[in-house]
Amino acid sequence: ARLANAWDTRLGGSLADAVSCNAVVKGFGAEEREERRLAKVVARWRARTRRTWVRGTINGTTQGSMLLLLRTAVIGFSLLLWSWGQASAGDVTFVLTSFFVLQGYLRDIGTHIRNLQRSINDMEELVDFQSEPLGIEDVPGAKPIRITDGRISFDNVTFHYGSHRLPLYRDFSVDIAPGERVGLVG
Repeated sequence: ARLANAWDTRLGGSLADAVSCNAVVKGFGAEEREERRLAKVVARWRARTRRTWVRGTINGTTQGSMLLLLRTAVIGFSLLLWSWGQASAGDVTFVLTSFFVLQGYLRDIGTHIRNLQRSINDMEELVDFQSEPLGIEDVPGAKPIRITDGRISFDNVTFHYGSHRLPLYRDFSVDIAPGERVGLVG
């Protein structure tokens, strides 16, 4: 179940990326790459989720079969005692009613435990976030930062997207003064 939950999270993130970045993907002609990436995530998610589902189905079938055997044994033994004259019809009714009431309570307890386990598995990733460090940690021995004036400088920057041969910016240099607003178009 943990692996299936982890892949639920990965699938959710991949779908969010695919939907929210759709314009960017189309803008750079990367639809096929994005489809391959998403197909890999969906395939892994499907395998993990199917494995969890199959295990749950086998578990439920096994429990159901065992309960059917137990029910058959209780009913059979009660009817056998009745046929031998060692139990009245009221005794058989009491045994059957008690069995079905107990079975109902136990089934409810099992359902609640299964729901609790599923909820705990879903919350596990959220609890793990609590132990994550906040912000960026300094390297050991780092001196405290002292900012005296602000500016942003790009000096001879060349930039291109991975699938493009021609750079978007070549030998790009600019100094942006404090408070100045600049937009880069391209």
